[in-house]
Amino acid sequence: TEYQYNLKKDLEKLQISLQEKSNISPPVTFTYPFGYICDEAQKSIDESGFLASLSCYERINRISKNKICLHSLGRFNRPEGISTPDFMKKIKLP
Repeated sequence: TEYQYNLKKDLEKLQISLQEKSNISPPVTFTYPFGYICDEAQKSIDESGFLASLSCYERINRISKNKICLHSLGRFNRPEGISTPDFMKKIKLP
């Protein structure tokens, strides 16, 4: 509970700071630092206005009408020097 409270306060400060310094709307997607995902964090992330979160797991996402499917989305990090067509060839679709 203390962790969730402190995380929420930090995220709210981040959102305010980003909005003040960049003069844009606050981000709605959260990316876990270094991909470290913690189940306890999701509630604080939701309450701070984030609609989606990105993990570091390389996987294809299944999007549905249930907003929970936007939690811990998979992503594929493309290394420098690989073209988009070559990179897409490496992704295996089920």
